[in-house]
Amino acid sequence: MSYFNILSIDGSGTRGVIPATILDCIYQHTGKHPSELFSLMAGTSTGGILCTGLAYGISTADMLALYMDKAKDIFHDTGWVI
Repeated sequence: MSYFNILSIDGSGTRGVIPATILDCIYQHTGKHPSELFSLMAGTSTGGILCTGLAYGISTADMLALYMDKAKDIFHDTGWVI
């Protein structure tokens, strides 16, 4: 039986660091890039940024670094706390 694995990542601005961290941990544990593990990757907002980068072949470490280093430049604080 063959499987069709789907990665779906939601939006939420700088909280994209959470799935980025998880995906980097999966890579470190398996040695496989998410594009090797998932048949389809889809995301909304910040999840779309992550999925696009991963589909393009950017490493999980580089995607995580994007959120760690550039989040303040990309996402603006609206003052709302959830």
